[in-house]
Amino acid sequence: MGEMIVMKKLLFVHGGEKVKEDEEKNLYTDGSYSCEVWRRYKTIAPKISVVFRKEKNIYPKDEAQKKFQLLDKDIVFHEAIDKKTNIKSFFSIRNEIENRKLIKKLVKENDYVIARVPSGISYYAIKIANKYNKKLLVEVVGCPFDCMWNHSIRGKILAIPEYLRLKYYMKKTSKAIYVSENFLQKRYPNKGNKISCSDVVLNGCSEIDLKERIKKIKTYDRNHIYIIGTVGAVNTKYKGQQYVIKAIEKLIKKGYNLEYYIVGGGDNHYLKKLAQRLGIENRIKFMGPKPHQEVFDFMRKIDIYVQPSNAESHGRVIIEAMSVACPCIGSSTGGIPELIEDKYVFKRKKYKSLIEKIELMINEGLLESSKYSYEKAKEFTEEKLNEKRKEIYLMFRNGEK
Repeated sequence: MGEMIVMKKLLFVHGGEKVKEDEEKNLYTDGSYSCEVWRRYKTIAPKISVVFRKEKNIYPKDEAQKKFQLLDKDIVFHEAIDKKTNIKSFFSIRNEIENRKLIKKLVKENDYVIARVPSGISYYAIKIANKYNKKLLVEVVGCPFDCMWNHSIRGKILAIPEYLRLKYYMKKTSKAIYVSENFLQKRYPNKGNKISCSDVVLNGCSEIDLKERIKKIKTYDRNHIYIIGTVGAVNTKYKGQQYVIKAIEKLIKKGYNLEYYIVGGGDNHYLKKLAQRLGIENRIKFMGPKPHQEVFDFMRKIDIYVQPSNAESHGRVIIEAMSVACPCIGSSTGGIPELIEDKYVFKRKKYKSLIEKIELMINEGLLESSKYSYEKAKEFTEEKLNEKRKEIYLMFRNGEK
């Protein structure tokens, strides 16, 4: 009799993701966990289990299919309990204990562990994986200090402890992938085997997009309505859409014809009230969340993409905009300046600086910026990124130090 082949198993942990569910019990994720992403992880092990949190809302099937990414049917989902369900559960340690029991059980059952940080349950997965000598890879996709410091008063209190926490755990892993080129590496260093590799998913960059963009720009006249766009949750002030709204109000007074389209989920009450107070509510369009593929179509329709965040480790959406030759402007936050031309990086939180960049681009920079975007995006095609991941995935799979 031949030897029985044992299928290797991979555990993926990320407490920052919330799975959605429709009325037929189908599960969905946001666009950052597409089928392409799961195919990538299946090159490490064919059987994958994930630990995510879960939204309480039950979505109509049509709405869920339109907004979210269907979770791969081969993926086994395990639900982490959300500590912040209510005040009572937040101050209770019961949920934390249950999550730790789940993580410990799953780490022991699997051959490989990928922990995506920052995330409380991911930190615990790192600790347990090291304890049981499991093959461990850490993906660093965000900066907890920036996110918390720019979130709220409570966030400012937690920002430094969370910064130190991630620094500590990065010293406990021998293999890491950072989504930024330099920003996260400098702030949360790791002395083991590491690479910088975006988590963006691009199938390629089509020269058709560049040609169509150039053709469109050449048709603009003084009556053209310039459409500015941003993708990001509308209920989180650190995403910065308020600075764009303030800039647009001033630019309209200066004679520019502008509209602002915002893609993203959440309660838009704050931004809507701001637009009303400034008298430009008819110029601000809230588009709601869109599935990943529709984001690219959105980018093709707008004239300028602006990333105004106060916390942004990498700027995945900027790369998506660049892949369809969309001119881009961004704040001086985190890893954003690694992607955007210096002359189109505005001072974080300073809408007057943003006004200058928008004027510069409209008056003299659209054509050149569209070409720059297209060339820059070529560095992030799936083929090129997979080539970067290949070596560290191989070391991870083989357990090499």
